Amino acid sequence: MMAENILSIDLQLLALKQQTPVTAKALLQQAQLIQTCAQAIEYQHGIAEAILLQAQFHWADMDFAAAKQAIRQALHYAKKNHADDLLAEGYHLSALIHVAESSYTHALSAWYKCLKLLRTLRIESLQIEVLIGLGNLWALDLQYEKSQAALNEALTRANQINDAQLAAKAAICLSREHLKQGLFDDALISLSQADRYVSKYTNPTWYAEIYNYRARVWLSLNLTEQAHAECLQAWQQIAEHDHLAWAQCLTQVSLAQVALAKNIDPNPELNHASALAEHFNLYAFLKPNCFDPFTICRKKRTLE
Repeated sequence: MMAENILSIDLQLLALKQQTPVTAKALLQQAQLIQTCAQAIEYQHGIAEAILLQAQFHWADMDFAAAKQAIRQALHYAKKNHADDLLAEGYHLSALIHVAESSYTHALSAWYKCLKLLRTLRIESLQIEVLIGLGNLWALDLQYEKSQAALNEALTRANQINDAQLAAKAAICLSREHLKQGLFDDALISLSQADRYVSKYTNPTWYAEIYNYRARVWLSLNLTEQAHAECLQAWQQIAEHDHLAWAQCLTQVSLAQVALAKNIDPNPELNHASALAEHFNLYAFLKPNCFDPFTICRKKRTLE
């Protein structure tokens, strides 16, 4: 039985944040139990933080409806407690969901609300997260200079505070944008940076992204076998994990591109990717990260 006092609740929330989840659902019940304890003593900040954690877990499972509902509850309690730090986190998470749902204007509005709070809060890690988010948003709007500027600033600031996790995330996003623009040498440099950072923070999805984007570089340079080897490395990281469906879909799209480069039928990989995308509603994630997967289908038809 959990002790119902503020210090205990804060310590439990901290421990939950620091856990490396096997699945988001595995931690959801813990967050709900902490919320119940916080409600028992009317600890508003603890209630808001526990609900916000639940929203993050729902987000990780791509259950956006549940995530948005949790965010609304968390913001309600955070406002009652004047917890600007939690308000800022809530706005950031809202922005991520808006991007996933292609509501870019709403995402920008949420991030601006977050940044307004961060002027006084000065939470460096969250500021870096927002820079990464804005960098990705500018890229979706084809504002590549603004995108690279934001992502480079995020990477620099992450290095300054020695945060390998945020540095890895910034470097991976920067690699993706270099690749989109055909800056292959730059992409390889930022991917090497990402490799170094991820080695300090085990995350199968991020490893898979690195392998996938490096495979895209090799494909662009007509190094098909090297691209195939990278895809197999990615698949080895994620194949056995049902909760990593997005990374699996990304890798199947890459394998389809490799098959096309080899003049092999890409249907098995495309069908696998389509089934994953349909089942887990991944299409919003595929467009920015797979560089429009439908291009593969068009290429396929030209070969038939």
